[in-house]
Amino acid sequence: MTVADAWNGPLGLHWADHPERYNAMLAEFDAPLFDVAAIGSAERVLDIGCGSGLTTRMATRRAPQGRVTGVDISAPLLERARPRRVC
Repeated sequence: MTVADAWNGPLGLHWADHPERYNAMLAEFDAPLFDVAAIGSAERVLDIGCGSGLTTRMATRRAPQGRVTGVDISAPLLERARPRRVC
């Protein structure tokens, strides 16, 4: 099984079914990440491995005049993220 197979199969489905659990697990990294990134209001941001999109949405709030794009290898996670995107 390849990494892509895992993230588009059981692993990706599990993460997509439990976003609150995994967002909480990774929450301690949010403040340090955004402190270092220092995203300005008109920045362009690429979130690689965006998962269910929480970090992408957080970046969007910091760059309301910019553009934020999230990408991920996992179709199940992207399906979870799409309805929650910030326009």
